[in-house]
Amino acid sequence: MVRSRFGQQWDVADPDAVMIAAVETYLRDHHADPGLDPPRVAAAHGLSVRRLHALFEPTGHPVAARIRDERLAAIR
Repeated sequence: MVRSRFGQQWDVADPDAVMIAAVETYLRDHHADPGLDPPRVAAAHGLSVRRLHALFEPTGHPVAARIRDERLAAIR
């Protein structure tokens, strides 16, 4: 188990889950940035765009859709 300085905890047995959680936090924190797109998200996490998309493929909710959903949630 890994705990961040902000109190979040992750099971390090699943590094993909840790990265997904980090990306989701990043999206919540940066959804208002008009330049936010998958390449920027990937770069912020040291991933290739291809790896970022592969990471979210099993969730059935692509990164671009998550960005859109965060933006829509913010205006509701």
